[in-house]
Amino acid sequence: MEIGDNTVSLGWCRQLLRDCHEIVTTSCDLVHARCTKVLGVRIKAGLVDDISSSDFVTLVRHIERFVLSSANITGRHCTQLRAAVQVQAKVFLDQFHNTRKNKLSMLLEAERWKQADVPSEIQALVACLEAKIPYPPSTISDGHSQAPAKYLIVHSQKCVVVGIVPLLVKLLHEYCQCANDLPMLITDVLGKLLELLKFFNEQTCGLVLGAGAMKLQLKTITSRHLGLVSRCLHAIILLIPDVKKLFEQKMAPQQYPLLQPFDIVLMDFCVHYKQIHEKLVDIMGDLIKRQLVKWEAKYPTPSSSMSAIVKHILKLYEALLDILPSDQLSDLFRGVEQRFKEHFRAQLALQGITNNGSTQHGIVNSELQHFRTALSSLDNVNAFGNSLFDVWSTNR
Repeated sequence: MEIGDNTVSLGWCRQLLRDCHEIVTTSCDLVHARCTKVLGVRIKAGLVDDISSSDFVTLVRHIERFVLSSANITGRHCTQLRAAVQVQAKVFLDQFHNTRKNKLSMLLEAERWKQADVPSEIQALVACLEAKIPYPPSTISDGHSQAPAKYLIVHSQKCVVVGIVPLLVKLLHEYCQCANDLPMLITDVLGKLLELLKFFNEQTCGLVLGAGAMKLQLKTITSRHLGLVSRCLHAIILLIPDVKKLFEQKMAPQQYPLLQPFDIVLMDFCVHYKQIHEKLVDIMGDLIKRQLVKWEAKYPTPSSSMSAIVKHILKLYEALLDILPSDQLSDLFRGVEQRFKEHFRAQLALQGITNNGSTQHGIVNSELQHFRTALSSLDNVNAFGNSLFDVWSTNR
């Protein structure tokens, strides 16, 4: 190679390139070391702890771009700065999680378990979760929100919910966003989210089924409270598979086994949901039993006991009609009918009454006919019809 009157050897040029590359590499290492030191000093001083989530994500992205750019120039990765960021990211995630868990706990304890309206922004977040989109559309924050709705619609199902559910939906979306913004911590975010869902389910179970809410806000736990909790749980049950899919999209196939706890959490929610149904049936079963132990096969009919049972069933129906969908209402009242027939059979056996055409046999049929007629107007119940006369099946 010739430059003017001077001749430069190819070996010299290669050495010059190596020296230049070494200078650039050393400079990058020095910059990384200085950046790591500055970040460490700020972390120790607590200056990074109080920045907002969006600012922290911006910081992480800038550092990640810097690390990648340096690697493209030098041909080697610098792990020191990235490791420092990851340590601070875990601290940020702990604070992120604890803040939200504490807020959820505080609002659960203050929950009055009454039907709440659903802001349009929350319904939009549900749509994002259903569509497996980590970020909400800009229309959510464009200042043109629609009026709140009476229901939260999840996968085309209308769910009457209490005030804590919109918050939980918002939290679910925030954790999905966090996993998207901090991919290096996706497994940690996953663990925190599963912990939050378990906490919500356990606290709700303790407050309602365990009557913990009676120590905090409520004088008594009514069937309407149980119905509302049932629908709240159902809404979250429908959303859990969507959240799982969102995490799956961001994870490598070898990480998929880490998603299995979602199935365990979902099963726990379903068990709790089933327990609510059983609790409602048990409550009615106890009321029915207390009335039937006083029942006697004598005129006039309907007896005071049978009239009281009808009144209890009508009251339950009125309490749940605008909460439970028709299929759940039907399942519930079929369970109540079965409990009624069990207790009535036991009472007939105790009094030695059979379907032998006797006067007592006629009185029982009259009572059952009144029972069927009084409840025949209940829509979407699919119970208390001719099947009531099955009480004779074991009393021949």
